[in-house]
Amino acid sequence: MSERITAAAAMRKAEQVAAAQESHEEICAVRYRSIDRSITLILRLLSWGGVAAFSIIVGLLGWSLQQQYQSQLQARAEATAKIEMLERQLQQSSK
Repeated sequence: MSERITAAAAMRKAEQVAAAQESHEEICAVRYRSIDRSITLILRLLSWGGVAAFSIIVGLLGWSLQQQYQSQLQARAEATAKIEMLERQLQQSSK
């Protein structure tokens, strides 16, 4: 008879463990879905951030090149004006 009690107790314990394991698996599945959503969101934000950073870098590079071009145009105009002034002075002094 004690073998039946021990077997019945073991069976109840096995059923309790099986129920607890099933409950644990459901809880873990919910947690893993939440983690997956969070990781997906982080990856999307990083992707967007990378595009934004690339756009800013390209924009700054374009602005810098435009500033350099404008500076060279201004320097060329000033040099041309000085050359013309010196040519006029040279022509006036030779008369």
